[in-house]
Amino acid sequence: MSKSFRVILFILIICLILSFAYAAIESVHDCHGDRDCPICKVLAVLSLLFGAVVLPALFCAVLGREQESQAIAERAHADSATLVAMKVKLSD
Repeated sequence: MSKSFRVILFILIICLILSFAYAAIESVHDCHGDRDCPICKVLAVLSLLFGAVVLPALFCAVLGREQESQAIAERAHADSATLVAMKVKLSD
Protein backbone atom coordinates (compact mmCIF):
# COMPACT_ATOMS: atom_id res chain seq x y z
CA MET A 1 0.00 0.00 0.00
CA SER A 2 1.51 3.33 -0.99
CA LYS A 3 2.29 6.00 1.57
CA SER A 4 -0.09 8.55 0.05
CA PHE A 5 -2.95 6.03 0.13
CA ARG A 6 -2.25 5.37 3.81
CA VAL A 7 -2.29 9.10 4.57
CA ILE A 8 -5.60 9.57 2.75
CA LEU A 9 -7.07 6.56 4.52
CA PHE A 10 -5.86 7.87 7.90
CA ILE A 11 -7.43 11.30 7.24
CA LEU A 12 -10.67 9.63 6.19
CA ILE A 13 -10.76 7.55 9.36
CA ILE A 14 -10.10 10.60 11.55
CA CYS A 15 -12.92 12.52 9.79
CA LEU A 16 -15.23 9.59 10.30
CA ILE A 17 -14.41 9.35 14.01
CA LEU A 18 -14.86 13.08 14.53
CA SER A 19 -18.18 13.13 12.67
CA PHE A 20 -19.48 10.23 14.77
CA ALA A 21 -18.31 12.00 17.93
CA TYR A 22 -20.12 15.18 16.89
CA ALA A 23 -23.26 13.22 16.07
CA ALA A 24 -23.11 11.43 19.43
CA ILE A 25 -22.63 14.66 21.37
CA GLU A 26 -25.36 16.55 19.54
CA SER A 27 -27.86 13.69 19.30
CA VAL A 28 -29.54 14.89 22.49
CA HIS A 29 -29.75 18.57 21.52
CA ASP A 30 -32.82 20.58 22.43
CA CYS A 31 -34.80 20.45 19.21
CA HIS A 32 -38.58 20.67 19.01
CA GLY A 33 -38.86 19.38 15.46
CA ASP A 34 -38.02 22.71 13.86
CA ARG A 35 -37.30 22.58 10.16
CA ASP A 36 -34.59 25.23 10.53
CA CYS A 37 -32.56 23.47 13.24
CA PRO A 38 -28.88 23.89 12.23
CA ILE A 39 -27.75 20.87 14.24
CA CYS A 40 -30.26 18.60 12.53
CA LYS A 41 -29.01 19.90 9.17
CA VAL A 42 -25.39 19.13 10.11
CA LEU A 43 -26.37 15.63 11.24
CA ALA A 44 -28.15 15.07 7.92
CA VAL A 45 -25.07 16.21 5.98
CA LEU A 46 -22.85 13.90 8.05
CA SER A 47 -25.07 10.94 7.27
CA LEU A 48 -24.95 11.78 3.56
CA LEU A 49 -21.18 12.16 3.80
CA PHE A 50 -20.91 8.73 5.35
CA GLY A 51 -23.01 7.12 2.64
CA ALA A 52 -21.47 8.96 -0.29
CA VAL A 53 -17.78 8.98 0.65
CA VAL A 54 -16.87 6.61 3.43
CA LEU A 55 -18.54 3.44 2.19
CA PRO A 56 -17.06 3.63 -1.35
CA ALA A 57 -13.65 4.50 0.12
CA LEU A 58 -13.76 1.47 2.40
CA PHE A 59 -14.83 -0.67 -0.55
CA CYS A 60 -11.84 0.59 -2.55
CA ALA A 61 -9.52 -0.09 0.38
CA VAL A 62 -10.75 -3.67 0.69
CA LEU A 63 -10.56 -4.16 -3.08
CA GLY A 64 -7.02 -2.73 -3.15
CA ARG A 65 -5.97 -5.05 -0.35
CA GLU A 66 -7.39 -8.03 -2.25
CA GLN A 67 -5.54 -7.06 -5.44
CA GLU A 68 -2.33 -6.60 -3.46
CA SER A 69 -2.62 -10.08 -1.95
CA GLN A 70 -3.28 -11.57 -5.40
CA ALA A 71 -0.18 -9.84 -6.77
CA ILE A 72 1.90 -11.24 -3.90
CA ALA A 73 0.54 -14.73 -4.55
CA GLU A 74 1.33 -14.43 -8.28
CA ARG A 75 4.89 -13.31 -7.50
CA ALA A 76 5.34 -16.21 -5.10
CA HIS A 77 4.08 -18.61 -7.76
CA ALA A 78 6.39 -17.11 -10.38
CA ASP A 79 9.36 -17.48 -8.02
CA SER A 80 8.59 -21.15 -7.47
CA ALA A 81 8.33 -21.84 -11.22
CA THR A 82 11.94 -22.95 -11.62
CA LEU A 83 13.15 -25.56 -14.06
CA VAL A 84 13.64 -28.02 -11.20
CA ALA A 85 10.14 -27.36 -9.84
CA MET A 86 8.71 -27.88 -13.34
CA LYS A 87 10.83 -31.07 -13.70
CA VAL A 88 12.48 -29.98 -16.93
CA LYS A 89 15.23 -32.27 -18.16
CA LEU A 90 18.08 -30.27 -19.70
CA SER A 91 20.29 -33.11 -20.94
CA ASP A 92 20.04 -34.74 -24.37
